[in-house]
Amino acid sequence: MSRTSVPRHATASARMGYVLTVGAWLFLFAAGMVLPGCPVEYEIANTTCLACHDGRGATDQRGFLEGAHGWIRCENCHGPGYYHVRNGGRLGLLIDNPGDAEFAVRDDVCAACHAGLVEEFSATAHFTGEGASCVDCHDVHSRGGMRSVDVADPSDVGTPELAAICGRCHEGEVADVAISRHGAIGFDCLTCHDPHATADFEDRVKDNSLCLNCHALLGFETDDDVKTHVGAFHPVDPAGSGAGRCAACHLVPVRVEGQPDVPLRHTMDPVPPRVTNDAIAAGETVVPPNSCSGILGCHDSNVPGSGLPRDPYDTQLNETLQGIYELVGDRS
Repeated sequence: MSRTSVPRHATASARMGYVLTVGAWLFLFAAGMVLPGCPVEYEIANTTCLACHDGRGATDQRGFLEGAHGWIRCENCHGPGYYHVRNGGRLGLLIDNPGDAEFAVRDDVCAACHAGLVEEFSATAHFTGEGASCVDCHDVHSRGGMRSVDVADPSDVGTPELAAICGRCHEGEVADVAISRHGAIGFDCLTCHDPHATADFEDRVKDNSLCLNCHALLGFETDDDVKTHVGAFHPVDPAGSGAGRCAACHLVPVRVEGQPDVPLRHTMDPVPPRVTNDAIAAGETVVPPNSCSGILGCHDSNVPGSGLPRDPYDTQLNETLQGIYELVGDRS
């Protein structure tokens, strides 16, 4: 008697048992499940995966073969694919997708080859704040290896491509750079930022070396040059108190409240105190600080000679600061 045939004389309960048995076997077959002893270690070739992942049977991943990761077996990142193939790939079952893993372990697959980069990246605000993991910016299936980018050379990631990637989370900053003088000469996010590391970047901002790396060519070679730029009444101690730090005047927060966890203006232009007064006069609810007041760590008791904290809502004070700002040089 075959497994699926039911005797004519079987009781109703027995017949139901046969139906359930048949249903169970059909489910196991549909799911690709097999009895012990089946070849679970059988390697699935990339060509087998791409036979379906060609844009017709499933998402088109054929660009993978032309990218930097094209030499890697699909199973190295996705785990054994035997059951997934037996299931015909239905519903994307029986295969690992690192992008669907819990955030804390999402990058473990990448660390198998990129341990150093992943270790550095895990200390950045992108990762500690759970804002982005490797797969949020990188697409190992594309020729360029980056999300929103489809270039033949993985190293060919320029300003438009980075704007598409970084702008998904940092839209304001990317827009600022686009209209800035830095953007006009081809600077992009990677000119200043290394998204895989944080400590080195922060240190180079604190001691002005990040800015002076380029601006030394424009006459800013020493601390004395910086002091001349900001005015004799401004001390220069960027790595210590923060006085004379380029970022304090040129990377102003977009609002007073919520600092330091607010976006920074990336036009790199200093903000004159009159901008704050104009916003107050216009009745704006989000009042922008300026390069002289309303910035944490600037013009407060931690900066030698600066006195008490400055109140950006004090319009009379802002008028006085505007006069000092113009003495240094109108940088609006």
